[in-house]
Amino acid sequence: MCVELKIVCNCRESFAEKDQNGYNDHFSQTSINFITNTIQGLGYPCVYFGGINELISLCSFKKSFPNEYFINLSDGLYQKNRRLQAPILLEILETNYSGSEPFAIALANNKSACKKILAYSSIVNMPSDVLIDNNNSIDIDKLQRLNYPVIVKPNAEGSSIGITQRSLVSTPDDVILYYNSPDISCFDSVLVEEYISGYEVTSLIIGNNDDQIIFPLLICCGNKCYFDKEIMDIEVKQSRKRGYIHPNKFLSQNCINNIMHVTTEVKRSIGLRDIARIDFRITKDEEIFFIEVNSNPVLSGSSELGAICQIYNTTESQLLRYYVEAFLSRAQS
Repeated sequence: MCVELKIVCNCRESFAEKDQNGYNDHFSQTSINFITNTIQGLGYPCVYFGGINELISLCSFKKSFPNEYFINLSDGLYQKNRRLQAPILLEILETNYSGSEPFAIALANNKSACKKILAYSSIVNMPSDVLIDNNNSIDIDKLQRLNYPVIVKPNAEGSSIGITQRSLVSTPDDVILYYNSPDISCFDSVLVEEYISGYEVTSLIIGNNDDQIIFPLLICCGNKCYFDKEIMDIEVKQSRKRGYIHPNKFLSQNCINNIMHVTTEVKRSIGLRDIARIDFRITKDEEIFFIEVNSNPVLSGSSELGAICQIYNTTESQLLRYYVEAFLSRAQS
């Protein structure tokens, strides 16, 4: 059955100035046009629908749209839990949409809760951590039991938001000092997590059940691929100083196979659909440590997608085909 696909996405240019340092992970209008045209080239009627405000307007009709198909690329607006906005509105419309359901996205976006779920299933190592939130006093005893240095970061943010070079601290007193600083005190909850020295790998997975493809990438910054004190802060991301290489440059094939297996299991355990990107740290002994998961990764040539195309000899068109077909196969089954 041929269906018209409607892309849901807020355009970067419409509110970039309100984001930290003028940077955000939202799609540019150029990228939105490229994705729309590429999907059309794959043989699917495709239009750009709009963003959150347009979905709100559609919900005001108080109707369901069971025969509509939306490609959800939205990261929401500005509010807390903004990544939940599009899927919740699409649920209200009782329509078909790509990507994960609200509960799974909420879980993925909460680093502490996500780690607890994965710890229960024992599928991957995780750095020890302490959660601090505005409603409770800081547990000094727990902080003292951590191995230092630690990284202090927002518990429910992505895209390196709230992470600076000051986020890496060496003592419990430094944690408290930094927690009370303007850099981090504006967030409702903060994760104090043991810093794992090692290689940083991000692993994109597209598909569902037994029909999935996985593309792990090893991250470099400058000439460094092994990180023992470095922080990937917002400035590094904004200036696009990160590079990507094939993991086999430093990791064994057995380790890469294990990363791909763990990627699949993390996606399944969190309950994510169609697509996800999972970040790991890999030690010199090739121990795999889970860091975080992105339930709705950016699909543009300037993101990891461009590196995947070069390293794995594929194209953006083919990757978008995998994604659209995974969504439609699930939605129409």
